[in-house]
Amino acid sequence: MKKIYSLMTLLMGALVITSCGEDDNNDNTSVTKTVADGVYVVNEGSYYLNINGSIDFLDYATSSVTRKFFQTANGRSLGSTPNNAVINGEDEMYIATTDENRVEIANAKTLKSVAVVNMRQPRELAYDDNYVYVSSYTGRVYKIDDKSHEVVDSSEVIGANLEGIAVVNGNVYVCNSWNPDYSYNKTVVKLDTELNKKKDITVVTNPTSIVTNGSDIFVVSQGNYKDIAASVQRIDASTDEVTEIGQATMAACTADRLYLVNAPYGAVPTYSYYTMTSKTTQKWMDGTEVFSPFAMGVDPLTDDVFITSLSQDPDTGYANYSGDGYLVRYKADGTFVGKYVCGVNPGTIVFINHTEVDEK
Repeated sequence: MKKIYSLMTLLMGALVITSCGEDDNNDNTSVTKTVADGVYVVNEGSYYLNINGSIDFLDYATSSVTRKFFQTANGRSLGSTPNNAVINGEDEMYIATTDENRVEIANAKTLKSVAVVNMRQPRELAYDDNYVYVSSYTGRVYKIDDKSHEVVDSSEVIGANLEGIAVVNGNVYVCNSWNPDYSYNKTVVKLDTELNKKKDITVVTNPTSIVTNGSDIFVVSQGNYKDIAASVQRIDASTDEVTEIGQATMAACTADRLYLVNAPYGAVPTYSYYTMTSKTTQKWMDGTEVFSPFAMGVDPLTDDVFITSLSQDPDTGYANYSGDGYLVRYKADGTFVGKYVCGVNPGTIVFINHTEVDEK
């Protein structure tokens, strides 16, 4: 199973600003608020079955899904294995299309392409302070300026197949996951934002994803799929100390909660959450609507939790890696909201919002 992690939008919550006119006694005030629009699902397709990837969009206002959004907007396919996406401060979506050796840059509202950055095997993306950081199977991390859309820096070779990446407190953390000979590593590499390596942080075998709420850092390791179980661990952003939280194959977080799914091959998935303040874990829900969980994310504005799933193959009874998957929406308390068809192997969830100004 592909590594999963949650990609968060720039705004962690609603931003409200009140401003007054020249006359302090008048009632001329305006309130700027951030409104959640919906969720993009980036579908990986299937490299081995020659199924190209795609992007679907769930519109909150209509509860309807627009299929193959990028293809419709650009008159061409996204290509093979779009593996991750992130929206930056310029309202642009960066899409790491691994087997096309490029990062697509599109308008976040229309998905109309505005630029293409050629890069060998880009995997995961993180945004911070006018730059997008990209992990790659070249063993390097790349830095794209979001004004010029050009690669302005790269690290030395710091590992092999690099996966999950995040930027926290002026440092870049990236998972050094596995090697071309299919052996596994057990380090998260810490760099500064100029991409100079600072240290290796030892974690459980095969780290694949990092999720963060801006202050807490959580790493999901998949283990070796045999005698080392998948695990989620917290890295202290001040000391780099690693604390193991429990077993999980994917995670997504809010300011105070870390949602966990543990779905090792052949086992019944479990759904729980870890509370940041009490440092305790408890059951979240049964998740009976999800057949084979594939990705997870939490909308930072609504706190709704989304889980993608593979569909059940009617002939074999197993997960279908060549047919459409689906997206399931839950409230924070685990209440089921809705289920929506999406594309093949729905591997990344990205939230989008807009700001409105109310004149009073």
